[in-house]
Amino acid sequence: VRRLLRQFQPDIVVGTGGFVCGPVLYTAAKMGFKTLVHEQNSLPGITNKFLARYVDRVALSFKGSGHHFGKNETKTVLIGNPRASEVAELQINLTEERQRFGFEEGRPLVVIYGGSRGAPAINEAVVDMMPKVEQAGWSLLFVTGQIHYDTIVSRVGSVPERIQLRPFVYDLPNILKASQLVISRSGASTLAELTTLGLPSVLIPSPYVTENHQEVNASSLVETGASLLIREQELTGERLFDACEKALAQQQKMSEAALALGMPNASRDLVDELLRLTGQKN
Repeated sequence: VRRLLRQFQPDIVVGTGGFVCGPVLYTAAKMGFKTLVHEQNSLPGITNKFLARYVDRVALSFKGSGHHFGKNETKTVLIGNPRASEVAELQINLTEERQRFGFEEGRPLVVIYGGSRGAPAINEAVVDMMPKVEQAGWSLLFVTGQIHYDTIVSRVGSVPERIQLRPFVYDLPNILKASQLVISRSGASTLAELTTLGLPSVLIPSPYVTENHQEVNASSLVETGASLLIREQELTGERLFDACEKALAQQQKMSEAALALGMPNASRDLVDELLRLTGQKN
C-alpha cells in the first residue's frame, strides 16, 4: 500500500468500509494524505469506527448516526448515499414503464423483492398471501430471485395479468419509480432509493447481517412514518398482506415522510466535501 500510494500520489483517498480499505486508509492517513471514509449504514462497521481516529472526515448516510463514532463525531458530516443521486436523475415515462411489465393504469402497483438473490422467507410469505392479492385492488410485481423462480412459479400456478413474477429485474429503479409501494430488505442503497423516490415501504430487515444493522437502518424510516417494519421471525402472509393494505391506505402521508428523508444531492455533496478537504473549494 505504501508503495502504491507513493507512486500514485493521490489528492485524497476514499474508503467505504470493509476489511480491504482498512490498511489502505490507515496507511494513507499515516503518510499525510487527505482521507475520507463513507459510512453507508446507520450502524457503522468495525473498520470505519477504527479508521475514524485517523481520517480527516467521516461521511454519514443517516442523520443521527454520528454518535456511534464517539469522540470522533466531530469529524462527521451528513452526506447521504450517492446511490440516491443516480435514481433521482432517472428520466422515464411512468405509463410506458408500467406497460412494459403488462400493468394497466388505475391500479396501485406494489413491488416486492428480497435482494439480488431473493429472500426465501419473503418469498414464502408472498406465496401464502397470493390468494388475497388476487382479490385485492392492486397490481403486484414479485421479484423472486433467480434461484427461487421456477419453484415459486410451480407453486403459484396461473395468476391474473396484474400479478407478474420475475426472477430478476436489471433496471429495478425504473419500475420502482412507477410504483406506489415497495416491500424489501433495508440495505443502505435500497433505503437511499426509496427515500429519494418518496416511496412508502414495508421493510423486512435481513437478520443475517452484522450487528443487525439493517433493522437499525430501517428505524429512521419507521420512526418518521415512511415505512412499516416486519421482522423476519414475525413474517407471515397474512401480516404482510395487512401491512400492504395499511401502507396503501396511508400512501400520501408515507410518501411525504420518505421524501423528507431523501438526500438526492448526495453525490454532489460528497464531491464538494472532497474538494474542500483538498483545498480546491472555498
